Amino acid sequence: MVFCCFDMIQAQEVEAENTASIQVRGSVINTVEMEELTSELIQNPVFIPDSPEQQTIVIDPVTSVGVAGYMIVRGSAGYSFNFQVPKTMRLINGDDGSSFDITISLSYNSAEDQASSTLLREQMADLTLNDSGQLYFWIGGIMDLSALTSGEYTGELIFEISYI
Repeated sequence: MVFCCFDMIQAQEVEAENTASIQVRGSVINTVEMEELTSELIQNPVFIPDSPEQQTIVIDPVTSVGVAGYMIVRGSAGYSFNFQVPKTMRLINGDDGSSFDITISLSYNSAEDQASSTLLREQMADLTLNDSGQLYFWIGGIMDLSALTSGEYTGELIFEISYI
């Protein structure tokens, strides 16, 4: 990526000939090499009820150590990026087609420390990579088990990330 500064733009119209002359002079201020933004899912969130009677499972991305999902975004150190996450993730039963939603919650930190991570309050946020070019995320959510039917459920959770 190249940032340019245009310090002179001049336009002149010559009436007799109906032509225009435009001159632009520019200079390169800074050439920036940015690494591609990548993400790596280290651990999926683990939604397991504590008892057979439990109807709702809650995984707090800040406090649910060992069961919250864990992901790292990597890129160019110190650069900002846009991060979007859906509010819900739909899971569909492959046997009977029934479905349910998991309400998604995330926390993030520039250090690899879940306990001091910050809850991501918006579904879209502008964040900055740390000095090592990384940002850490923990994935949690709320899952209502009351209407589940027996079977195997599948679905996708898609995060969108891009440099600003």
